[in-house]
Amino acid sequence: MQNLTQTPEKRALGKPFFKFLTVHTLFLIMTTLPGIFINTFLMAQTDDINIVLMYNGIFFIVGASTMVLAAYVLRRFNPGIVMVIGIVFYNMLYLILLILQEDASQYFILLGMVIGIADGFYWISYGTLLATCTRLENRDKGLAVISISGSVVNLVVPLFSGFLISHISGTKGYLTVFGLAFSVALLTACTALTLPKGQSAKEPVQYKNTFALIRKESCLQFGLLGQCGKGIREGTFTFIMGTLLFKLVQNELLIGFNTFLSAIAAILSFAIVTRVLTRYNRAKYMGIAVCTLMVCNLLALFMMSAATLIVFSVIDAFCTGFICNSCYSTFLDSMHVVPEAAARAPELFAINDCVLAVGRCGGLAIMILVNILSGGKIVWLFAGVAILTGSQFMTLAISKKAAYHIEQRRTAVPLHKGVTP
Repeated sequence: MQNLTQTPEKRALGKPFFKFLTVHTLFLIMTTLPGIFINTFLMAQTDDINIVLMYNGIFFIVGASTMVLAAYVLRRFNPGIVMVIGIVFYNMLYLILLILQEDASQYFILLGMVIGIADGFYWISYGTLLATCTRLENRDKGLAVISISGSVVNLVVPLFSGFLISHISGTKGYLTVFGLAFSVALLTACTALTLPKGQSAKEPVQYKNTFALIRKESCLQFGLLGQCGKGIREGTFTFIMGTLLFKLVQNELLIGFNTFLSAIAAILSFAIVTRVLTRYNRAKYMGIAVCTLMVCNLLALFMMSAATLIVFSVIDAFCTGFICNSCYSTFLDSMHVVPEAAARAPELFAINDCVLAVGRCGGLAIMILVNILSGGKIVWLFAGVAILTGSQFMTLAISKKAAYHIEQRRTAVPLHKGVTP
């Protein structure tokens, strides 16, 4: 019988990982400072949640399209350089917001395009560096450490941003936060340049060969399908709870407090993830998380209030890590067990972002339809949230299938050079 125990040495994370973590934490501070408040900024100007949903839809589509093109850049330059390109575009976003001020909502398409370009360049570099800095034995631990770092940022930064926006009257509060984000982005870009240079890939981008590889390898197919299913809920949940809460109470400080409480729950969750989650038990914990969220979502429909939204946000923050981390780890594992995937990593990360965007836009389409049919009533919007949560039962089934094919592939052939079985 296979020994499922792992020695501390195999689970340990090295210096390259922690240098990467430092840069990513600065990035999270940079993006979290404005974070959900870009959505509330647009909402405050228009009082139309469809504008917020469409802004995010453009963001997801352009981000995925950009990542397809960013793969070509990643073939010529090291990930740190590509990461800096993304950070520069984030700086452009904050600068545009500072210039447009009260007219920003009229240019939501432009804003969505700029943040999408920034997102595409940054996250293809993130995926490449994460895959390089972790192995099968410590990937769940590495992702949990990154998630804890993100939760600590969420613990402090949104509350601080909400305080500034609430205490500096009118648009000036938002502009102060956008200005701070602009400054942190400059620091993040400088720090990213200190990452190990690595080597740019010599081979040209080959999407045709990559799709052929996916058609041949079942583990890659199900790994990507799991990411698509995850996106149905994940994309909308990056902003919907804060937006619904703002629609209900019109108070940025309360939204910051809600994010603060959610971050505490997330830190506790990821502390558990670092100790218990492995590729052998992901499906079990993911199933528990999905069932818990579904029950809480349905109960909240009958007790709708600001307090209900906050409580559900906290429960969601605790459970989401078991879903999102499990899906992404499974996708990375599917790449590691296919020897040919190492040479096609940039293309695979780009395709992954495209299938994520399909799922995310599917979730947004559901919410836009519910908003139109219900006249924007919060109870019905929350019913739409329940539909998105229910979709994760499908994601769970796909992830189980992916894990099965990964294990079959792992035991069938040796892993590619540099990866420990």
